[in-house]
Amino acid sequence: MPTVMQRLAKGMTVAARIMAFGAAAFWFLAGFLYLIFSPLHVSDVLFAVCLVIALASCIISWWRQWLAGILLVSISFALGSGLGFSNPWRMSYLVTSSPQYLPFFVAGILFILSWQVLKSANPPVVPSSE
Repeated sequence: MPTVMQRLAKGMTVAARIMAFGAAAFWFLAGFLYLIFSPLHVSDVLFAVCLVIALASCIISWWRQWLAGILLVSISFALGSGLGFSNPWRMSYLVTSSPQYLPFFVAGILFILSWQVLKSANPPVVPSSE
């Protein structure tokens, strides 16, 4: 029977997966609709690469939660800071666009916390030398 900590970690993992997949699906759909009506720019390619990495980290989360968490947190910083995007008003872009990528950040933190809780709830078994 799972302990309370294991159930908590499982709940955090499920919440993080739903949040990350939902955010990635939303931004893929928004990016696709944007590309239908406008020409392709370098910043659009960088945005698509970041979204592919975010989606890959969602898939990786089934095997390596800590890696998925690190990737999602770094992608949220890259997208939220406007990395590679051309905008003359850098600060206003940073302030207005950062909350849009908050689900990637929160999901990444949840993956890292879930991994840490599972690691502390299941200590490694050290064989005795008897």
